[in-house]
Amino acid sequence: IGSSTIGTYTVSGNVRIINDQGAYLSDSTYDMGMVCGNKFIVTRKGKYGLLDSIGNTLIAPSFYLDVQTYDYQNPLICLHGHHQVQFFVNNLRGVINGDWKVIIPPNYTSLDPINNSFNTFTKGRYIGKDAKTKKYQLLSETGELMFQADSIYTKAIPIPKSNYYEQDKYIVYYVYCSDNFGKKKWGVIDGGGIVLIDGYDKIMLNNQSKAFCITAKGTQAPDITMIDLTKMSSFRKETLHFYRKIDSLYLFKHAGNIYPLVYAAQTNDWELDLYSERVPFEFGNYTIINGNYNAYIINNKSQEIEKVSRIDQHSGKYPIIYKTESMNLLHPTKGKLFRPDLQQVNQQFASENRIWGQQTNGIWKIYDTLGKASSPIEFNAISYYWDTMIVQSNYKKGLLDEQLNWLAPPIYNDLFIVSKNNFVGITPGNHVTVINSLLKRKLDTTYNSFTPLVHQPSTNTFYFSLKKNGVTSLFDQHLNPVKATEKELLTGFWTNPLAQNMYHLYVTMPNENTYLSSSHTNLIYPVVYPFYQQNLMQYNLFVKDGIRGAGNNGLYQFKATPIASNRLSLTIEQQRRSRIDTDDVKFHDKAPAPVSEFFFETTNWLLVKDEWRKINFHDLFQPKNQQYQAAVLSAIEQQPSLKINCNEPTALFEGARYFSWTANGVIIYFFSGEYQAFQITLTKEDLQKIPSAKWVVAYL
Repeated sequence: IGSSTIGTYTVSGNVRIINDQGAYLSDSTYDMGMVCGNKFIVTRKGKYGLLDSIGNTLIAPSFYLDVQTYDYQNPLICLHGHHQVQFFVNNLRGVINGDWKVIIPPNYTSLDPINNSFNTFTKGRYIGKDAKTKKYQLLSETGELMFQADSIYTKAIPIPKSNYYEQDKYIVYYVYCSDNFGKKKWGVIDGGGIVLIDGYDKIMLNNQSKAFCITAKGTQAPDITMIDLTKMSSFRKETLHFYRKIDSLYLFKHAGNIYPLVYAAQTNDWELDLYSERVPFEFGNYTIINGNYNAYIINNKSQEIEKVSRIDQHSGKYPIIYKTESMNLLHPTKGKLFRPDLQQVNQQFASENRIWGQQTNGIWKIYDTLGKASSPIEFNAISYYWDTMIVQSNYKKGLLDEQLNWLAPPIYNDLFIVSKNNFVGITPGNHVTVINSLLKRKLDTTYNSFTPLVHQPSTNTFYFSLKKNGVTSLFDQHLNPVKATEKELLTGFWTNPLAQNMYHLYVTMPNENTYLSSSHTNLIYPVVYPFYQQNLMQYNLFVKDGIRGAGNNGLYQFKATPIASNRLSLTIEQQRRSRIDTDDVKFHDKAPAPVSEFFFETTNWLLVKDEWRKINFHDLFQPKNQQYQAAVLSAIEQQPSLKINCNEPTALFEGARYFSWTANGVIIYFFSGEYQAFQITLTKEDLQKIPSAKWVVAYL
């Protein structure tokens, strides 16, 4: 029994083990204690010990365990089973296992575990530095000495996966160095401790299991022997030939490939890793070397070298050259495509002989793949959609086709895409037009509002409305007038069971499976009115009174719930969100005020004498009726977790405006969409006590 609790099952202070009768099971007190399996972990003065389930001492507190090597969350180490934990004796490290047996004696000044991800692929578990010999030892899980050297490094090479779900696999090697009377020699052993290579001045491994073995030659370039470690049964050495030196890089060639090795002048030694795992490659008249720090471009004809920040070897037509503050493209014969360098380059359409480049002054131009300007026009911005470009020139937007012909001159304050071939333009006078890039048609600019209604990309279906002088006109994707009302168009869209691209009306059946069902067409569709998913098309693609994105950014969620064969509820809901009331700022000259917006509504139907009737809230409930108020208070009292503020009972009773059916009554929604929203359930027995609602009980 301790003075406090620390973590799970842990007490601290004057700890003793007692049974459920209050009798002491342990004859000593401890600083801390914790249940561990069917035993007890105890500590005294920082040392760990172990008691059995009836309090007998199995291991007296004698081990200083290293909490840093233990990755569980309890404040005490629960050592049992397959666990292994390091312990200290006079600042030297060892390892004990889950049976509390010493498997590695405390002889090491450092003891580093091998990464857990590699355990399956190597016998080694620890690399420790022996306190007496000062050498590093590779140790197995049982403490077996596998190898000893003056330094040992782990190299785990990932094996490519055959499929996405395959577990990570590795080939594990250990690179070691032995110092024989001042002469350092390097070698490689495999994951089982078998020596594969030995006796070189330095060895580095790449991620293809190739060992680059260095034999020094004084001040001359060293001899490099390449050995494939995966083919040791058919051992073969391949000699690399020195190519040239760049800064601290020594380039060697073999079989058409270039291998960059790094000589670190500050340590007067070769680095253990290649300059890059990405093999240098030739691109036309140039050799590209990408590295971990910088990149190099070698002109194979003139042998000139340029050092840059990096080179992007992506799938585009030309490699992209990155410098600290500029970019360029590398042509296979011309070299740099642009002179001077550009601020940005976009070559995703180079296959169409079109490259965008932004000059250092921020101006964009369109170039061909030889770096020549294709158009004399300078642009402030360019964006691309299928076969059409929206461009901005002199801060006005226009539309260009693939041949750089104007589909719409740059006269619009705003221009944005709304479907594959349709664009909306807003004029300086805040009027709206719609432009079809495929048909090269546009509507007149006498409208002031635009609303997208139906958009089905899979069939290239698009309907929208334009408004002027209070009159709304509907059009299709070809800019042809549509003879229908907005409600007819929307209702047809929502209720069309063949519109498989986007189902918007969901039916929740009693088994909680949610799906669209056309079998309820006669129940729901005649009375569904045109709410729609207003942000179906992103980026505020609405124009109201000449202003883009004027408040239409909601998401309405529909859910139809048939409770029984004679009852159905439809819920339409929009999650709470906030916006800034700009109108309040404009007319009252004060700081913007956040406005909270939401929407919640239910509609309910009941089959009465073979006729579906829409049942409103006030058809059943009158907030001022005493029996209704009593039923509400009773339901609230049965849910104490609601914590309802009843100081204003009038506001409470009038806070409900919607209900929906349940299997045994109704759900009433209070303060729908507000922060204090809650709901209660009234059963058939509760409804029987309310005069205005008792009639409905016969149908429940």
